[in-house]
Amino acid sequence: MKRKIFAILLILALSLSLAACGGSQTPAPGSSSPSASSTPAGKPVEITVAFSVLPNGLEPIVEDLSTTLSVTCLIFDKLVELDEKLEMIPGVAKTWKQLDELTWEFEINLDHKFHNGDQLTMEDVVYSFERLHDFTRSADVAVMIDSVTYTGNILTLKTKQPNNTTVPRLLWTTIIVNKKYLESGGDDALYTKVIGTGPYKVVDFIPGQSVVLEAWAEHALGKPQVDKISFVAIPENGNRYIAVESGQVQYAGLISTYEFELAKEKGTFNLLEAQSNRNYNITFNTERAPFDNVNVRKALSFALNQDSFAALEGGRPKITSILFASFPAYYRESRNQPGFDLDKAKQLLEAEGYNASNPLKCSILTWLNDPGIELFQSDLRKIGVELSIDFREFSVYIAEEGGGNFDMVFGANKNIAGTALMDLERLDTGFKGTRNISRYSNPRVDELIARARVTADAKELADITDELNDIVAEDCPVFPICVMTMYSVLDKNLTGVYNRADQTQVLRYAVYNG
Repeated sequence: MKRKIFAILLILALSLSLAACGGSQTPAPGSSSPSASSTPAGKPVEITVAFSVLPNGLEPIVEDLSTTLSVTCLIFDKLVELDEKLEMIPGVAKTWKQLDELTWEFEINLDHKFHNGDQLTMEDVVYSFERLHDFTRSADVAVMIDSVTYTGNILTLKTKQPNNTTVPRLLWTTIIVNKKYLESGGDDALYTKVIGTGPYKVVDFIPGQSVVLEAWAEHALGKPQVDKISFVAIPENGNRYIAVESGQVQYAGLISTYEFELAKEKGTFNLLEAQSNRNYNITFNTERAPFDNVNVRKALSFALNQDSFAALEGGRPKITSILFASFPAYYRESRNQPGFDLDKAKQLLEAEGYNASNPLKCSILTWLNDPGIELFQSDLRKIGVELSIDFREFSVYIAEEGGGNFDMVFGANKNIAGTALMDLERLDTGFKGTRNISRYSNPRVDELIARARVTADAKELADITDELNDIVAEDCPVFPICVMTMYSVLDKNLTGVYNRADQTQVLRYAVYNG
């Protein structure tokens, strides 16, 4: 009872509004919800959504947390959108086709308008790709673009070389922006007072605390059914669940297994359960001593109790491959990945000169408050390793990670392209400091990844990933641990919401009949 009262007071303090009633119909895939913006009595349809954290800025290329992306996907359109299965559906492009291995063509729907009333132009679309060079998080894929041109409303995108992951990454990353508005508005237009062509516009934003969105009546694919979505931050899983139970919130995103089971037992909610492709892993900085030594990397890998780590937080599927289990054609447990063996770990460290009189002292950088890291720290202590845990705010973590200012990193990578190659490129020398956080360098790995970029043969790709799995498990630049299962609890009257494998919580097509 005290937990419930605490949650209600917390929510009231954040000035949440109760959700109103609303009529609806189920939206068609790839379209906005049908125009049904009010109840028969004329009241607007409103819902409140609770996430664990909220954005500090509304530029999704800069801040690509899953919760940020779940908000900004309502504000911005992309060239094409991705459905629940990560398959392409219309965005500002009505149709698309691949002309050859380097060239794609898109028919742009110029009926789209920005939230300030400006009509979408082809120059806006071209600029949306050109600006990718300005951001560290997208520069590595931007350099793969040869040209973006247009004739009439037909956009032609050419890449510099064949690469099976370039265009999927570009389509996932590139939001359509208003060139004139960004160039004249400065940082406010970029981070806090953003406009897009998406189905919702920003009416209020307090960084890190709340976001209020209002349906954009002139959205080219139709006005959404829900008129207003208010996002609030409730860090604790239990309090997010209680907020739905009390009726103050209609959607609690990404709760733990414990709260999900409570909701299931109660039987009065709509529930979402989906497998993410978010891979929890420990990454070693292979350019920094002592982790430039493969035996030290192996020793610490042997000291990680993967089974116990995966069992925490209600249980998470264990993986023993650099590929996510969501790629069944190419996923195989590595024959070489170290298992939990503290004696073996200690032997390897002693062979490299680390012992009671010369203990290994190191740190691990993370922004995730996961009990698995403390478990790892405790097991390392048993073999004389002194591990400090360096927690950082996400933007600071990103800067230090990208700059190589770490011994080890505990993080969680998601596969934004939805292709196996996206995971393999985390080992490519060409992406050091961006996707290749470990700064790992291996000519044979680079050769295999280069082959994977151009092959259309499933068996060849399977053979490539098998060999890569074995090399990486032997060299240990990255230790894959487990993947995240996504659980969310919804008011029984809220439908049309889904959680995509890349952890985007999609509310574009939400229908509320409260």
